Amino acid sequence: MRIEVAIEGGLVSAPGLEKPIVLESANLPSGEGEACEQLAREVVAGADAEAGAAPAQAQMGGQMRGQMRGQVPDGRSYRMKIELGNRTVSLDASDMAMSPAYRKLLKLVRTHGSR
Repeated sequence: MRIEVAIEGGLVSAPGLEKPIVLESANLPSGEGEACEQLAREVVAGADAEAGAAPAQAQMGGQMRGQMRGQVPDGRSYRMKIELGNRTVSLDASDMAMSPAYRKLLKLVRTHGSR
C-alpha cells in the first residue's frame, strides 16, 4: 500500500512548491505496516459510505476543501491519495473537516513518510 499526502495552505503557503509526503507500508515494521493498511481501509470505507449518502458533496471535493480552508486563517487542506491493491482513491480534507480516522492516518503519514 502507498499513501501520498499533498498539503496546501498554512502559515507560510507556497502552492505547488512543496513535494507531497509519501508513505509505503512495506517500509514500516510488519505490525505497523498492517495497522497502517487497516486504518487506510477504514478511511476509504468511511469515504465510500459518505459518498453513497451524499454524492453531491463527494463531487464537490476540491471546491469544498478550498472554501473550508478559507474559513480558518492559515488553515490547511489535504489531498490524500491511497493506493490499496488495484484501487486508488483520492480524498480531500481540511483542518475544519476531517474524520478521526483520516486525522489518525494523516498523523501516521506525516510521522513515518518522506518527501
